[in-house]
Amino acid sequence: MAAIMKDFLAKKIAQKAIVTKLKQKLSEPNLSISELKLLRTKFKNLQDEFNSIFNCITNLSDKVNVEKVVDKEDEINAILIYVKFDVNSKLSKYNQNKLENSTVNSVFEKSVARLPKISLPTFAGEMHAWLSFKDMFKASIDQNPNL
Repeated sequence: MAAIMKDFLAKKIAQKAIVTKLKQKLSEPNLSISELKLLRTKFKNLQDEFNSIFNCITNLSDKVNVEKVVDKEDEINAILIYVKFDVNSKLSKYNQNKLENSTVNSVFEKSVARLPKISLPTFAGEMHAWLSFKDMFKASIDQNPNL
């Protein structure tokens, strides 16, 4: 039974080292969305593995050591929950930035339009032609919905 306990304790130590490496990876700047999703999956798998290891250790421990095991389990679960929250917040920021960029791009694309060529009427200065010139100008410039 002592050998089995040592095996589980060794697994716990190895898993904790993996958590540390993944936390370092998470602290790197400019992680891509695929890297963040992969980290989220790895942390979820680690949490499941830790729960399995701690269940076995708890079952093998005597009543005196159970409290220590449970305290250690709570400590590691708190770390994993914090890291999971950090991954999810970075993913949501990434998704929010992506949404904002696509919105800005679509607004920009809609605001940049090639205008049609317009043949402007000319006004020769004759008073009786002023009203027709004014109406043609308004119709082609002011009231044109394509401009």
